[in-house]
Amino acid sequence: MECYEIVLERAFSQLGRIQQASVLQYKLYWHDGKGEFQLCRRTAAGSRQEQAQVQHLSSGQCRDLVYYLYENAVPMENWQDILHDLLAAI
Repeated sequence: MECYEIVLERAFSQLGRIQQASVLQYKLYWHDGKGEFQLCRRTAAGSRQEQAQVQHLSSGQCRDLVYYLYENAVPMENWQDILHDLLAAI
């Protein structure tokens, strides 16, 4: 059975008062025919993590989804809504 993990990180700079420095980590863990997505935001103040699990997709479809989230810098605030919309389009 295929099992792998993809971890992609995007760093954001401190921009005065409009943006604090942070790292957004997009993660896919594929195992037992299921994809588990995690998004984690780390800042100087701490970290926040959310996850979602999907079934009935191929490993390639899950890989495409995590790269889409990363390449479009999908924010923590609405990543699950966007993931839901993408799943409906597949």
